[in-house]
Amino acid sequence: MSRAFVFPGQGSQAVGMGQSLAEAFPIARETFEEIDDALEQRLYRLMTSGPDDELMLTENAQPALMAVSMAVIRVLESEGRIEIADTISCVAGHSLGEYSALAAVRSLSLPDVARLLKERGQAMQQAVPVGEGAMAVLLGLNPADAEVVAEQSRQGEVCDFPLHVWWSQSHGNLRSKTSPKRIGWAEATGRIRRGKVSVCAIRCQVAGD
Repeated sequence: MSRAFVFPGQGSQAVGMGQSLAEAFPIARETFEEIDDALEQRLYRLMTSGPDDELMLTENAQPALMAVSMAVIRVLESEGRIEIADTISCVAGHSLGEYSALAAVRSLSLPDVARLLKERGQAMQQAVPVGEGAMAVLLGLNPADAEVVAEQSRQGEVCDFPLHVWWSQSHGNLRSKTSPKRIGWAEATGRIRRGKVSVCAIRCQVAGD
């Protein structure tokens, strides 16, 4: 049987993340300390104690999520006396999860990945400052209709619909870089909720909000 590890992207970060893992397994705590040293930042303290709005910033959320992913990997390797690269068929990841995947199979070193994600997060944050954008996940709306909603909602701003296909079911991320009032995003989700189709528009926990 083939096995694969898939690593998450931004959005699942929360204060307290990784704490129980670090308390239970020394190798997990060592992983967090190694990332702190690489970044010259007390990221683990931010992950466990907050504040939430600072953890939510892209430049912090991305290395934090990678840190937890890698702590889990190292615990599995230590407890199972295995190396993930020799045990699974492939790795993959969504967005920043691609970097976690590379670190998991040692294609990139952990310190290098931490620094890359810090710089990546800073660049993304500068491109869409806090309060000037928003993202939602649409469930139950076909791609063609979602494109129409995005087109009708732009109002001179940016409202994009990048398509992701998952398990033969179409899901979309409706992303809007708008004014601080997030006009395009609000208009798009409003149109969806006023429609007659059964659609769920879930707001993502990302720093553009």
